[in-house]
Amino acid sequence: MTTAQRLKLKKLQKQAKSGAATSSSPEMQNMLKLTELADLLISNGNFEIYSETFEKLQYSIEQKNKPKDGGADPLDMFADSVSSSKLTESTKTESAVKAVRWEYKSENTDESQLQGPFTTEQMQQWQEEGKFKEGVWCRRVGETNASFYNSKRIDFDLYIK
Repeated sequence: MTTAQRLKLKKLQKQAKSGAATSSSPEMQNMLKLTELADLLISNGNFEIYSETFEKLQYSIEQKNKPKDGGADPLDMFADSVSSSKLTESTKTESAVKAVRWEYKSENTDESQLQGPFTTEQMQQWQEEGKFKEGVWCRRVGETNASFYNSKRIDFDLYIK
């Protein structure tokens, strides 16, 4: 037996003892395929692939293969089934509620007369035009116990949709 053959035999015995897979073994081929698939998912934007569980991945694949039926998520235990008419109705009311209106007074005293209600756009326009040079005291309509804030401190842009 030559020295090269003895080294080769020693290397094979060492691999067999440690249980290391050779590049042609099915385990190594499966690992390479799994790594390639994970790399493909990362390149498509799924950066959490290594932190997701097997069950989560399996569920995601089932959802992708399942036709869209508009049903609720079966994993969401707090979900209520909502009809589409109720959904559009609630969206309309939310947009109406989100329209903020303001009232203001010239001095921060209880005796000062309230002006308003005014839209956020009106308040912002007046502030830009310099109508509130010294600043007025504002609060949102409907908040009767809320504090008044100086208009110089309010960014009306935040309340415009």
